[in-house]
Amino acid sequence: MPLRLLVVVTLLGVLAACGDDDPAPTEPTPTEQDTSAAQPPVVLVPGLGGSPTDMALIANALEDDGRTTVTVDNQGGTADLREQAALVDEAVRGTGAEEVDVVGFSAGGIVARLWATGDGADAVRRLVTIGAPHHGTTLEALEVSDPADCTDACAQLLAGSDLLEELDATGVPADADWVSIWSDSDGVVDPAESARLDGALDVNVQAVCGDLELRHLDLLGHPVPDLVAAVLDGEEAVVPDASACDAG
Repeated sequence: MPLRLLVVVTLLGVLAACGDDDPAPTEPTPTEQDTSAAQPPVVLVPGLGGSPTDMALIANALEDDGRTTVTVDNQGGTADLREQAALVDEAVRGTGAEEVDVVGFSAGGIVARLWATGDGADAVRRLVTIGAPHHGTTLEALEVSDPADCTDACAQLLAGSDLLEELDATGVPADADWVSIWSDSDGVVDPAESARLDGALDVNVQAVCGDLELRHLDLLGHPVPDLVAAVLDGEEAVVPDASACDAG
């Protein structure tokens, strides 16, 4: 073969080989894809006398975990808890999502239960309550000296109220994951075990993170936001390990 032709053939071969080395575009594997898009939005519900800003640290932890959050404006949280459940339904509809996770703090946990056992029965995927008096509390714990000063929501949170007894009779629906996060040293939920909920995954903060002295409002801060993110992150709700306790 003439030398000039041999050079041309060799050069073409090198160019072809270079083309073969250029990898074709590939789709990311499922482990490489951003899975946050598959997770539903999270609706946050403040408690008695609270406001949306109360839920800021929890919202931040969830957003850092790739979740979208919406916080209900409960307008002070003193009105009838059934009326507040309608505000949750409005917020859920505003997301445009067919399915949501809901996190309720204190009385907001009872409000979330009312919604999830009523209008939200087909829309709730996972419901997390934090320091919620599922079986009621006392006037003293709510720092109310005169029963006449107890608002509608306050009266509904007292042990033995018609609303709480109705919820107990309804039970926890089996078609959603329910989680209760609570503290031995709550103080507002009295007794503290009133935050336990039959049929829900029980997450006692002290059992996970050691002998922390977390009062009621302390449950809005570390380590609870990371515990919430942990129980919402996965195919099913599981009790977080102690790594969530060190994240703050």
